[in-house]
Amino acid sequence: MKVVTTRMALGSVALPLLIFAACAAGNEASGGHEDVERKADGGLPDLVQPDAGDAGDARGPGAPPSRCSDDFCLVDLPNAAAYGFTDWIFAGVHVAPILGAWAIANGVYTVDTATVQLMRFEDGGWKPVFAPALGEGAGKRSIELYSMTSEAPGKLIAVGATLDDATPVIVRGDGTTFTTTVFDKPLSAVWSNAQGETWIAGAQGGIFRSDRDGGLIQETTDANGDFESIWGTGPEDLYVGGKTQDPALGKLGYVGHRTAGEAGAPTWTFRSVSPDLLPWGDPIVLAGAAAPTGARFWASPNGLVRVTPSSSADEDWAADPYQPRVPLRAFLTRSKDEIWAVGHVGRITRFDGTAWKNVRLVYNDAPLTAHLIAIAETAAGEIFVVGEGVALQRKAK
Repeated sequence: MKVVTTRMALGSVALPLLIFAACAAGNEASGGHEDVERKADGGLPDLVQPDAGDAGDARGPGAPPSRCSDDFCLVDLPNAAAYGFTDWIFAGVHVAPILGAWAIANGVYTVDTATVQLMRFEDGGWKPVFAPALGEGAGKRSIELYSMTSEAPGKLIAVGATLDDATPVIVRGDGTTFTTTVFDKPLSAVWSNAQGETWIAGAQGGIFRSDRDGGLIQETTDANGDFESIWGTGPEDLYVGGKTQDPALGKLGYVGHRTAGEAGAPTWTFRSVSPDLLPWGDPIVLAGAAAPTGARFWASPNGLVRVTPSSSADEDWAADPYQPRVPLRAFLTRSKDEIWAVGHVGRITRFDGTAWKNVRLVYNDAPLTAHLIAIAETAAGEIFVVGEGVALQRKAK
């Protein structure tokens, strides 16, 4: 099961470990899709040959650079400058039926003006395949993408916006050719199931699902928030997460849940997150994880919440005993006893059905500190992780 994440900022986040990327103002032009302050140096330790006299070099003089740590190996990336970027800032990764593993690679926000690159994993590395833009010729406009999935076998769909004025766009393609179209509302995250049903969430309460003709139908007008994330187990167990504005309490986390409802008809239930649940930092809901049974989770910059499923719409929310103290940006749910999460400052953690345990990654004798943004897996169990200036692969066991 895959979980999709998006690029967003963590406005006014009180995170003591995030001294370099924890605060950015919301981008009003994007209709609520927030921007993360991204540094050109992704925090990847240099893979260089150490000097013979380097102190603390556990590998000894003359040892090759370490490319693997705890089964996660660094993946080669092309030269970002050759594509007009200061660095590769990955926003998403997705394993598509027939088409294989794909990733979204944007440039450094507010610095780079080149359009996004869609990459495919082949021959052990990520290779740029297509650079979608809006328009043609002299009027061509660069875009950035936030989220990608499959809308059918052999068909990709991604959502984003133009770099110049944040016009919402949808990119569709078959791995060889792609088209970019404009949409009338901001879009942030896209999710699909094995049956090819596609769901898109965005700002201004936007929740849309695909119809048989490839169009998008607005699901509900009851939402009162800006959505940044979407996850679930199926159309009758689907979540959206983001933020809402309360006149008295200010910005609050906001979660919607689509269920079958008492009469069997699809029903959306929306809830604001009480400030008492996670009382510090930014409350926006960044990502979530749901297995058909067992504990569920959603994350915001100010912490991790454990969700106890209920037959009613009012699920039980409680702060999880594990609090990462860095934003978790994406989840990969394999089963109720195996959930992976990735986040800022090189965080990878794994839930074993009872508790979360961190995976500490060290490359060339230095811990990984790059922000990790997205995670996906193949049917064989191979895991891909991408982030700011870094990509990792964990081969199937």
